[in-house]
Amino acid sequence: MELDDEAVGRLELAAEALKAEAKGLALLARAEQSTAMLKAKLASRGFGDAAVRLALARLKAAGWADDGRFARAYAASRLSRRGRREGPATLAAALRDRGVDAETAASAVAAVLGPDERREALAKVAAEALARCEGSRGEARARLRSLGYGGQEISDYFARLDEEDPD
Repeated sequence: MELDDEAVGRLELAAEALKAEAKGLALLARAEQSTAMLKAKLASRGFGDAAVRLALARLKAAGWADDGRFARAYAASRLSRRGRREGPATLAAALRDRGVDAETAASAVAAVLGPDERREALAKVAAEALARCEGSRGEARARLRSLGYGGQEISDYFARLDEEDPD
């Protein structure tokens, strides 16, 4: 049986997509990746757009490529390493920089920074901000706002601080 040019093209695309899928799986075996990161890495290795799209679709369908899982793992890791310099806004921005959509990034930040974890993270960042600002609450407040903490939670933190040390 002879194949026409169209059939040969489809087979070549399928073979390339299979190779791209295998390479994507190898990349995921080393570390979680966002689909955008995988797409860029596969493209940089010479795989065509169509093959990359097919490979990513299969990796997602199999559960190997998952932006939500990547986002939660990345946010938790970054928070544990850089906790004194991180806040909800900086974590979400870092995820968006890695190709995670805003909704998935917000969901991951909320999962990693539950109410208790958020208070703990705020306390760490606030302590460092106060030290840097030589106790200036106004400057510390501005720093905390830039990291994505809300005005009320910052006020609540300072109120708790005042209750602990009324002097």
